[in-house]
Amino acid sequence: MCLLGPDRTSATWLRSADVRLLATDIAPHVVESVARGFYAENVASGVPEPYHSAWMRPAPGGFVVAEEARRLVTARVLNLFEKWPLKAQYDVIFCRNVMIYFGDPAKEELEERFVNQLAQGGHLYIGHSERLIGPAASRMKSCGHTIYAKPEIRG
Repeated sequence: MCLLGPDRTSATWLRSADVRLLATDIAPHVVESVARGFYAENVASGVPEPYHSAWMRPAPGGFVVAEEARRLVTARVLNLFEKWPLKAQYDVIFCRNVMIYFGDPAKEELEERFVNQLAQGGHLYIGHSERLIGPAASRMKSCGHTIYAKPEIRG
């Protein structure tokens, strides 16, 4: 919804853009909810206006995300330590507040996976209590408190 903008006219730029979002979680019921675009009323109430009124429609027991928004998202079950569903490199990876649950060896492996999956010039957004600590950190440039960029190779 942030990409689409706060009203339907803000989203016109997407008609000619190549934007695809891969939403993942390890829990199948979470992925199913995202794929359906359905959110219970208590969850949907956290969506700020005017995004809520522009991109969500009432449905029994909650709200459903507008088709224009759902078309942008592919939802998949993913264990971050197993094979990723697409072989493409990603321009942006958001992994917020996940690495805090892993010890250093696993965290370093996950960081390496993120950096390897990022396209040159791509960005990694992590949680506010997280930092890149492993060897992968030397391959990234800090752009802010929890934002890292993979430098482009110049040649």
